[in-house]
Amino acid sequence: ASVRITINPPFWATVWFRVMLLALLLTGAYGLYRFRLGQLRQQQQQILTVTMQTQELERQRFAKELHDGIGANLSVLKLYLSALGRPNTSLDDIRARSMAVLETSVSDVRSLVHDMHPRYLHEQGLVGSVADMVRLLTEVQQIRITYKANNVPKNLPEVIEINSFRIVQELLQNAIKHAHASQITLSIRPESGQLRIDYHDNGQGFDLARLNGPTGNGLLNIRQRVDLLNGSCLFTSSPGAGTTVAISVPLFA
Repeated sequence: ASVRITINPPFWATVWFRVMLLALLLTGAYGLYRFRLGQLRQQQQQILTVTMQTQELERQRFAKELHDGIGANLSVLKLYLSALGRPNTSLDDIRARSMAVLETSVSDVRSLVHDMHPRYLHEQGLVGSVADMVRLLTEVQQIRITYKANNVPKNLPEVIEINSFRIVQELLQNAIKHAHASQITLSIRPESGQLRIDYHDNGQGFDLARLNGPTGNGLLNIRQRVDLLNGSCLFTSSPGAGTTVAISVPLFA
């Protein structure tokens, strides 16, 4: 006599369970891959959107500078030249006035060119380029700027140098054109793997609600550049109390 005994393995040891488990793992891995790919595409789209918005704001500001500065000067010059040949018109007076307008226009063009492309950013780095901008502003504007930069590496990644320079440029221009400040303190220094930019002015200040409003284009430009560098930005201000800005961005991209 013989007895046949059949022992079935537990379900987790069967082939069908292992095949199903493998299929689930592959499906999960593919789903994770698609999710991560979607996140990367979304981040790229956000960066592209911020970049385009920043470029558009800069184009608008450049057009406004041309219209309000050089355009206005050319209109005045046209008015002076149209007076030539009229009776009781002094040629010497028209020439003197025209030369003054031309000198102002040349100075405006030089400032615009410097703003759009700092000459020595790739040679003297962020610290020297900001110092050059501060010197130019103190010569042209009636404003006192205290600028300090300690232990800042000269050869920072280009994206950090350019955007940090533009951030400082925007801060100073806002202080002069909108806040009407007479004193500014600015410092740039490395700290715990971050590049710190600390700014303060004694201007008229602003309502922090403007940060999200249509009139805060300059402030929006600053925040967008900080976001591009994966940094943080803190504004402290109120009407009549000046403005303080603390910015921190990774020192190396």
